[in-house]
Amino acid sequence: MFSQGGSTGGEAGKFDQRVDDYIARLEAPRSEIASELRRIIHEAVPEITETIHFDLPWFVRHGRVCYIRGLRDSVALSFQAGALLTDPGGMLEGTGKFMRHIKVRSTDYLDREQIKAWVVQAVGLNISDKDQFETLVRESASGHGDE
Repeated sequence: MFSQGGSTGGEAGKFDQRVDDYIARLEAPRSEIASELRRIIHEAVPEITETIHFDLPWFVRHGRVCYIRGLRDSVALSFQAGALLTDPGGMLEGTGKFMRHIKVRSTDYLDREQIKAWVVQAVGLNISDKDQFETLVRESASGHGDE
């Protein structure tokens, strides 16, 4: 698993043991897919925090960003404001006013860079201060926070 031994503070984001538990309850290959999505989300925005909301693992930074959900034959990665995200490949699904998701059936064909870009953009949508958003983008691009 990806656990950091419960929640951690400081510069890095916070990991939640309940997310470990959620992922552990998923059968393979969904548990591996969920773990990989979790890793990608934390790589994109190292300061992101995990929580459980509506019985699902949510990732939060300046507001709700996204969540993962184990489905029968896949794992959904859903974005709170997905309708506002740039989606050049038309990968995001959904017809609601805001939410959009992708269904991941294998880690073999994951577009990791696109997922990272969506996570950074989604956090940016939660930030009202343009300078703070530009700092986030610079830090994500330079790998800041991976120390």
